Amino acid sequence: MRTVAIIGGAGFIGSHLFNYFYRRGIYPKIIDISESNNFENFSSVDILDREKLMYELKGVNEVFHLASLVGVDSCLIQEERLFRTSIEGTINVLDSCIKNGVEKITFASSSEVYGELTESKMKESGNFKPKSPYGKTKLECEKILYYYKDNIQTNIVRFFNVYGEGQRTDFVINKFISSILNDDFITIYGDGEQTRCFTYINDAITGMLAAHNYKSIKNYEIFNIGNKNSISINSLVELLGKIIGKSPKIHYLEYGNNGVRPREIEVFNRFPDTNKAESLLNFTAKTELQKGLRNIVRFYYSNMVNK
Repeated sequence: MRTVAIIGGAGFIGSHLFNYFYRRGIYPKIIDISESNNFENFSSVDILDREKLMYELKGVNEVFHLASLVGVDSCLIQEERLFRTSIEGTINVLDSCIKNGVEKITFASSSEVYGELTESKMKESGNFKPKSPYGKTKLECEKILYYYKDNIQTNIVRFFNVYGEGQRTDFVINKFISSILNDDFITIYGDGEQTRCFTYINDAITGMLAAHNYKSIKNYEIFNIGNKNSISINSLVELLGKIIGKSPKIHYLEYGNNGVRPREIEVFNRFPDTNKAESLLNFTAKTELQKGLRNIVRFYYSNMVNK
C-alpha cells in the first residue's frame, strides 16, 4: 500500500485534505509543528529539524508540502521566521524526500507570487512581482522546487484565497462572519473596492489532488487553483450581512495607520487564469460563493450552540 504524508497537515487546508483521505479509508501520515492529537499517525516535527524530518519520511511514497507561516499580515511581523521556515524548511523537505525515495511532491504556493494584476488574468507563465514577504518566499520556494525537479516529480498549486469551515478567524471571511455575529465592527482596509476570487475549500482540495496526480514529461508543473468569480470586499460584507440577517457595522482604515498593512503590499485586484487546470486537470471550481458562505455560517452557528 502506498503511503502519503501531509507536511503541515494539522493546518486548515491540511486537515481538510486529511479528511478527504480518511473518508476513503486512507490514513496519511500527518507531520506538523503543532502538538495536535486530532489525527491518527501524527508526528510533531519542525521542518527545520532535518534529522527528525528525514526519519519521519522513511517509507513514504507521496508528499503534500503545506507547511508554512500563513497570512500576509502575520508574516509581516515574523519575517525572519517566515524566511527560515519557507526556504530552509523546503530544502529540508526536498532533501528528506529524495534520500527516502519519495516519488512525488505537491507544494502549496499562493496567488501572492503574482503581486498586482497587470493583465486581464493571472497566468502561470506571467510576470511575478510579489509585494509581501509571504509572496516573495512562496516564489523562492517554487524556484527551489524547480532546481530539484530532476530527482522527484513535482507539482505546484497556486491557491487563490481559499476559505472554508475551520479556518482561523484572522482570515478575511471568517473574521467578517465572527464580527457580524458578535455585533463587532468590521475593519476594512482602504475603500473596500479591492477584489478577490474566493475559492471554497472543497474545490481547493479537488484541484490540489488533480494536480498531485498529474504526471508531466517535464517532471514539474504549476497550476492556478481558484474560482473565477470576482467580488469586492464591500460586496462580500454586504452579502454576508444578508446571509446572516444582520446589518454589518463597518470601520474603514487607511493603509499604514494603526497597525494596518502598508499600501505598497496590498494587492488590489486578483483574478486567476485557470485554463491550464481546466485543460490538463479537468478542474473547475464549482462552489458558488453564496453557497460556501452559507456553509461556513452554519458551521459557526453549530459551534456556538455546541459550546
